Amino acid sequence: MRKLLVIAVLALSACASQEVSRGAVLYADYCAVCHGEQGRGDGPVGAELPLAPADLGVLSRSNEGVFPRRRVMAKVYGYPGRFEFMPEFSAVFAGPVVMWKDDTGETSETPRALLDLAGYLETIQQN
Repeated sequence: MRKLLVIAVLALSACASQEVSRGAVLYADYCAVCHGEQGRGDGPVGAELPLAPADLGVLSRSNEGVFPRRRVMAKVYGYPGRFEFMPEFSAVFAGPVVMWKDDTGETSETPRALLDLAGYLETIQQN
């Protein structure tokens, strides 16, 4: 029984690692130009924008220590909000979807790539 538990933990860890790796590639391809390589809002294009890009490393800190995954994914995907200068990326994330359950228990079809990107962004949070 213990052997099965260890195998299950290793499998989940590998899945999470793949999610973060895919998310890092998406980040480098679509986000770093504005938000910078480390997500600090210091990308080469960001300096030319009328509103400075967000420091993505402090999202948890500004949300009482909890990574705001749902809000981050909504913003990236392109739902309306107060960040007028953030481009809509819904077309980029069109593709395979998975069922995702948020922290309120609500389940919805969500693009796999969007979850991957959010998973990566969670790893760059500064405490």
